[in-house]
Order: sequence, then structure tokens, then C-alpha cells
Amino acid sequence: MALTGESVVIDDVTRDKRIADAPLVVQSLVMVPLKFGDQVIGTLELEHHKRKVYRGKDVLTINTFANQLATAIHITELRRPLVETVETLTQQLGTLVRAAESLREAAGAVAHSTGTIRQGVLAEEGEVSGGLEATESLAEVSRRVSEDGTEAAQASSTASEVASQNRHQIQDAIGRLVALKTFVGEASAKVQQLGQVSRRITGFIASIRELADMTNLLALNAAIEAARAGKHGKGFAVVAEEVRRLAEQSASAALEAGELVQDIHRQVGEVVEQMRRGQVNVGGVEELSSAALQALDAIVAATAEATSHAQRIAAAAGEQDKAFGRLRERIHAVAKIAGKNRAEADDVATRADEAARGLTELERATRELEDVAAMLRQLTRGFASVA
Repeated sequence: MALTGESVVIDDVTRDKRIADAPLVVQSLVMVPLKFGDQVIGTLELEHHKRKVYRGKDVLTINTFANQLATAIHITELRRPLVETVETLTQQLGTLVRAAESLREAAGAVAHSTGTIRQGVLAEEGEVSGGLEATESLAEVSRRVSEDGTEAAQASSTASEVASQNRHQIQDAIGRLVALKTFVGEASAKVQQLGQVSRRITGFIASIRELADMTNLLALNAAIEAARAGKHGKGFAVVAEEVRRLAEQSASAALEAGELVQDIHRQVGEVVEQMRRGQVNVGGVEELSSAALQALDAIVAATAEATSHAQRIAAAAGEQDKAFGRLRERIHAVAKIAGKNRAEADDVATRADEAARGLTELERATRELEDVAAMLRQLTRGFASVA
């Protein structure tokens, strides 16, 4: 307990070889070191007349009480006599320390755990090997990220350059679309004027037909009057017949012209409707053109920013790759140290036998400390009664 600082629980004092002078009424015993920080300043012993009394919760409670008691001893000035006793104990420990030098040189304080150390070293080698493999994988991923970041930066830079170069061409095309809108508007107005002219021609042709009909009627009346006049009206009848024939030709020509003008008017109407649709289609070209230019500018800015981010990512990945390289070198060094530690652990196992020969002197020094331990026990009980 003095070396480990751990609690000692004895369920049956009569059968435990560590207890030689316990009273007969004592069947169970628990000894708890009084520790303040890393320093053991005393021992708390609890005795009971029954066997196997102190269990896990009881020991935990006793440990808690021991910690509180050690704190109280330190806070109060009862610590002074305990320190004097500990000093006496320290003097007696000189012999113990000198006897333990052979143990310290051969195996140190961990000679009894050589097997555990060896297993730990083997586990350490496995962990180092796994860490080295993981580092290699991370380094490979880092290199790929660096390469991908560089390629992404180049692609973004190329896209930004292409967008910037094509912006002038797109702007020129948009200008032509805007000019086309103006042309469509003017052409639509001209076609509408043509429709109005065709309607006027239709009215004019209708007037010609009315005049032809009236002329035909007058020629018919003149022919009737010439017939009544007999031979005196024969020449007039010939003229009237010629006038009637010309009137019929005029009416026929006016009819054909009217049909032609109606066909032209119909076609002009279709053209007007198509021009109206075209004007509607190109009506928002200016707004769309402005939005397209803004979107193109946004694309240029976004690709520039993406290029910057990709370059930073590539740079960071490059630095990370270098860091992984340094880490890989360190892990290699740790692996070498782990191999060396395994060899040293085997050597410690060999020296553990040498350490056993120093235990005889250690037992003699321990018996000399029994009186001091009794004093410390008495003092500890005094502290317990004060608490």
C-alpha cells in the first residue's frame, strides 16, 4: 500500500498472512491511505468483528471519507505531528531506498508488470503500423485533392476567360436584336399604312364600278333614243354601243382589280398580324438582353471567385500533403522507437529476476517501520475521532 497508494481490504484477518498481530476480536480490516494530492500522509484503518463486511460501496465511502479526512488534516494544524512522524518514516525509508536501488537499476518500480509492458509495446507497434497506413492513405487523398483543386482552378480560369472574351460578341448580338426590334416596329407601322392604302384603293375601285354601271346605263338609254331617231340616229347608236362596250370593259376591269385588291388586303392583314406577333416576341428583348448581360457578368464573377477558392484549396492541400509527409517521417521514427522499446521490455524481463534478490533487505527495513506505522496508525485514529 505504501508503494501503490491503493486501499487494502482484508475480509478474514485470521487467514491473511499480512496481518500478524491483529486482536482476536478483529475479523475484517480495511486500510486506506490518507492522500493529499500525490502525497500519502497517513493511513486510515477500520476494523470489524465480522468477516467480509467491507464491500465495494463501503470501500468507496471509506475512500471518500479518507480523502475528506486527509483534507481536514491538511487544513487544520494537526498536520505538523503527522509530518514529524512521516519524517521519521522517511529516515527509515533510506535503508529501503538503498535496498531498492538494485530493483530500480534492474526493473524499476514496474518490474512486476513486465508482461503488461511487453503487451503494451506490441499493441503500440500495431497502432503505429495502422497509423502509418492511415497516414499514407490520407497523404494520397491529400495529393488527389491538391491535383483536383489545381485542375478546378485551371478550368474555372479558362471558363472566366471564355466568358469575358465572348461578352463583347454577346453584347453585339444583343445590340442587333435591339435594332431588329426597332426595325420590326417600323416595318409593322409601314405594313399598317399599306393596309390603309389598300382599303382606300378598294373604295376607289368601287367608285369606278359605280361609274361604269352608270355609263352602261346611259349608253343603253342613248341606244334606245338612237333607235327612235331612225337613220338620223344611226351614227349616234354606234357611238352609244362603243361607249356601252367600254363601260362593260371598265366594270369587268374594276371587278378584277377589286378582287386583286381584296386579295392584297387579305395578305396585308396576314402580314400585319405576323408583324404584330413578331413585335410582341421582340418586345422584351431589351430587358432580356440586360438580364443576359448581368447573368454573364455574374458568371464571370462567380468563375473568378471559384478560381480563387480552387487555388486556395489546392494550396491548402499542398501544405497538408507536406504536413502528412512530415507526419509520416515522425511515425517511422516512432515505429523504430517502438521496436527498441520491445527489445528493452525483454531486457527488463531478464532483470526482474535480479530485482527479486533485493526483496530480503526490503523486508527487514519494512519490519523496522512497523513501530513508526503503529504511531501513524494511532495518530490517524486520533484524526478520525476528531473528524
